[in-house]
Amino acid sequence: MLMLTAALLASAASEPPHATRKTVMAWVSAPRAEWQAAADFVLTGAAAGAVNAISQNGVWGLSANSTYARLTVDADGVAEHKRLWQSDAAKAAGIRTYPIIGFGGNVAGLRTLWQPDNQERFISELVAQVSAAGVDGVNIDFEPTTD
Repeated sequence: MLMLTAALLASAASEPPHATRKTVMAWVSAPRAEWQAAADFVLTGAAAGAVNAISQNGVWGLSANSTYARLTVDADGVAEHKRLWQSDAAKAAGIRTYPIIGFGGNVAGLRTLWQPDNQERFISELVAQVSAAGVDGVNIDFEPTTD
């Protein structure tokens, strides 16, 4: 996370002061025990003022195989995400949140997800979760690793 953010900071710092503010997103793909350090870095540390969006893993996911595809919800991850990134401090800093839905499983799992019934259920569940969580959007990161 820190290396990616450092690259984003360098990019943001090179813009002229009068430029339209671009979205500079930091990805936090780390164990939950490290989320607080990432929030501190973005909200009050070296990235403060340069990063205005966050994408974090560990909130939602996809459970899929050749016969089954469903959205998974980590209730503790949702609560911690809300505590860190939807706090008054994060709102004051203009942070927008886009939790990551990751899937690094097999291609068969994605084929199952794309079946109309599964796709409709997944999208409905996702829209309901995004609405309930009050986040700005979602970062879908499906990268199948096997056939």
